[in-house]
Amino acid sequence: MSSLVRRIGWLAPLLIVLATAGIIIARLTAERFDFAIANIVTLICGFVICVTVASTWLRISRASVRFKLAIIAVPFVAAAVALLFYQPIGVDSELVPRFRPRWQQSATVVISEAKPLDEKTADLEPAAVLSSSLNDYPGFLGADRRATVTHIKLADPTTWDSKSPQLLWKQAIGAGWSAFSVAGNIAVTLEQSDEAECLRAYELSTGKRLWDYQWPSRHATSLGGVGPRSTPTIAEGVVFAQGANGILVAVKLQNGEKLWEIDLLQIAGITREQAEKDVAWGRSSSPLFVAGKVVVPLGGATDAKPVSLICLEYLTGKELWRSGNSQVSYASPTLLTLLGTEQIVSVNETSVSGHRIEDGTLLWDYPWPGASNGAANVSQPVAVSDESLLLSKAYGGGAALLKLSKDSAETWKCEKIWANNAVLKTKFTNVVLHAGYAFGLSDGILECVDLATGERKWKAKRYRHGQIMLVGEYLLIVAEDGNVAIAKADPNEFKELYKFQALEGMTWNNPALARDLLLVRNGEQAACYRLPLEVPSSAP
Repeated sequence: MSSLVRRIGWLAPLLIVLATAGIIIARLTAERFDFAIANIVTLICGFVICVTVASTWLRISRASVRFKLAIIAVPFVAAAVALLFYQPIGVDSELVPRFRPRWQQSATVVISEAKPLDEKTADLEPAAVLSSSLNDYPGFLGADRRATVTHIKLADPTTWDSKSPQLLWKQAIGAGWSAFSVAGNIAVTLEQSDEAECLRAYELSTGKRLWDYQWPSRHATSLGGVGPRSTPTIAEGVVFAQGANGILVAVKLQNGEKLWEIDLLQIAGITREQAEKDVAWGRSSSPLFVAGKVVVPLGGATDAKPVSLICLEYLTGKELWRSGNSQVSYASPTLLTLLGTEQIVSVNETSVSGHRIEDGTLLWDYPWPGASNGAANVSQPVAVSDESLLLSKAYGGGAALLKLSKDSAETWKCEKIWANNAVLKTKFTNVVLHAGYAFGLSDGILECVDLATGERKWKAKRYRHGQIMLVGEYLLIVAEDGNVAIAKADPNEFKELYKFQALEGMTWNNPALARDLLLVRNGEQAACYRLPLEVPSSAP
């Protein structure tokens, strides 16, 4: 025994003990910090254990060289055989590898081979296309980018049965993380179609394709997947959409006819390679329409002079103004009213800023650390009151409540009311507000936070990195695995009232709700469900 101990030495056992301790600590603290980091630590420590055990066995074993080589070859052969049948397709939100059977075609191929519709199906009445109402869901997170629908009242979810969320249609869709936007009976979204990004329109009630508009472009990363990231915006009968590589287009909602198309990277004076270096996971900002203008982040080379925002005339694409000197983030500019002033608020790579609508004049600026090729800013700012603003992010950021004020010289000031890096760690999701509380998926776990103090009220079920919407007094949660859950927005306790499997596959996309029709999609499937309502929508 003593001879064996001498042959093993002290280094191998020490490495195994330390690596095992690292795994235990990572798993125990994953919920508090970050599941993705915990998985990376687990992988590294597991690799250290395997290599240490294997090398120690090779060193002390008296087996033949041929037998040793056979044993070492077993995991490599098994991995090779597995890869013959299963194709790696990236990782999920917690960096766990994902695989697809090689005999299963991707949604992109299915979509690109879809048969065109009859002409009469796409021949829509202009009045039906251009009309708008409260029932529309015209852009990213809805009309006001708060992921909140107040005019719809769901029936009590405890009374729903297996047929209550009625499936109207489900079908394959091109890859990408875009959501649907809805006007009338037309739903639009962005998809990848082979080597082109594609803006597509569908009939809301049937899922039939109406038209598409494509441009050559493809963005793909091992961590972020394939396809466009942003959500189209519908306004004044026009659809505005930005691809992952900076192509910004405007087309007619009625038929997809092109109005204009520009290359934001070209305007910013940067190459695609430089853009991907600085903004690693592709352009994700949804265009903001306001007062006949379209506003999007512009960016540029980080080591030069990037531009925060660019404003264009909505019918022609003519540039009207530029503002700010910050690199783009993954959030979208939003229209907020603060201190009685309607303004464009932009979450940038390392700051949050407010801009005058008419000419882009910078009203105020507040540091909000981040890196668009690392610890990215993704989540939307949310106005809590006329003078306060809630921010949230992951990567150690947490949440902060800011207060805006003006001095006697009308100079804007921004100060922090509270900050808590342990709550609302919204990696690429957003928060919703209800009755003085914020609800969000904090590193994938549903959480409720008191807006007055920044203190957590409760932290409940783990839905991973899905999305959240507030419908009346209910939270509608789309989990990463494609399940949809309904819970009451109750600060005192969490109780899941209903759940159904809406999609299969990893679902990072935001949902859209038009009237009682819920649109959900991911990078492979799209579906439309009719939700039970207590009373019909009050919208015309």
